[in-house]
Amino acid sequence: MDKMRSLSVVQLIAASLHKRTSDRCMAAVYLRRKFQARLCRKRIRDSTATAVRPSKRLLIRMWRKCLTLAMFGRAYSAQLRSPNRPMSRTIIATRAAPTAPPSYSQAVKAAGLVFVSGTAPVDPSTRQLVKGPVQAQVAQCLRNISAILEAAGSSLEKAVSATLIVADEEDFAGANEEWLKWFPSNPPARQGAKMPVRIPDMKVSIAMIAEA
Repeated sequence: MDKMRSLSVVQLIAASLHKRTSDRCMAAVYLRRKFQARLCRKRIRDSTATAVRPSKRLLIRMWRKCLTLAMFGRAYSAQLRSPNRPMSRTIIATRAAPTAPPSYSQAVKAAGLVFVSGTAPVDPSTRQLVKGPVQAQVAQCLRNISAILEAAGSSLEKAVSATLIVADEEDFAGANEEWLKWFPSNPPARQGAKMPVRIPDMKVSIAMIAEA
């Protein structure tokens, strides 16, 4: 009987201790979860704050950069130019090359390039068409273009594109032969065309675009 009483007392004490331990565990779990929830909310607030601030700073920096480039940037000046404002251009004219007719200029300098009109094989000193094979006419055309480019502050070495206009298809091989003498390496881009109007003794005309 004493053993039963002592056993029941021990069980009661054990049950009480277990209950207290479980209560403490529950309390610890509750506090831990509450702390984790509070910490999570704090992290969310911190992350939101740090995510908003850089975006505002970035917008301010972008605005300042755009404003600076709009006022002083060369690369953006052409894009931000008013559509009603004409592009600046310079008309090139030199006596070292044949005089251009009233319908077009010898060359126009604009947008960092020099646009040379179709140039005939005319000797500027005599103002006469150079007669002879197509090779001689190609050489005279390139001499005239070289003088025009020099007047524009450029040269044949800065040529980026050319148009070779021939009167007869048979002369293309001879024109190409002389062309290679002037551009033995790294030649400019080139396209061919047929002369739309027949001019007596004129076999070739050359137009060119070069870097200013």
